[in-house]
Amino acid sequence: VLTYNAIVNLRFDLLQETVDSLRVAFPGQPITILDNGSTDGTADWVNGQVDGYVYTATDGNHTPGRGENVLIQRLLARECDLIVLSDDDMYWLPDAAECLANFWPEAPKDLMIVSGLLEPVWHWNTPREVIEAGGERVLVRDSAPNAAWTFPPDRWKDIGPLVDDFGQDYEACVRLRAKGLRVAQMDLAEHRGWGYSTHGNEAIDKAKPLDRERWGV
Repeated sequence: VLTYNAIVNLRFDLLQETVDSLRVAFPGQPITILDNGSTDGTADWVNGQVDGYVYTATDGNHTPGRGENVLIQRLLARECDLIVLSDDDMYWLPDAAECLANFWPEAPKDLMIVSGLLEPVWHWNTPREVIEAGGERVLVRDSAPNAAWTFPPDRWKDIGPLVDDFGQDYEACVRLRAKGLRVAQMDLAEHRGWGYSTHGNEAIDKAKPLDRERWGV
């Protein structure tokens, strides 16, 4: 989980809810919480968590791209089957781990990322096709939000590193598509922080509902 100034941005309850939902969805799994240079007291809370880590960039870069690169490197240092990234305002559904465990071992090799967030439709995330594997279905799209990225560690060599800036997830998806690789979305989490993001608030007003019946997701 990546967080930054959750207290001053009125997202602290969302952060706690995110961590609690991950503990239910992924029981017994380590949950790393990385504070990306907060100055409002959030870092003190993160330091108090079992696997909390505070990263303060020496060059002052606290963009999500930088923070996620640092977080992913820490996760790659472990032996694991799957990496799950989460923004600090996601509520993960209780069956998320089961769905991912069913899907990823049977997933096609050219699928790099499955985001656990099934988004509405914008011009940058056009739905393309459905993939079914392990009895689970994902929707291939032009982009997948890293608010809830999941991927096996061996995919990182193609995915990253992310640009040390904002928009790092979209840039990565464009780069992957240029290589003939795919990204997808799956309905595993709810984004509960729309009201606390200026960009998100503007974007959601322009979104169109996803025709879930058409795509069967």
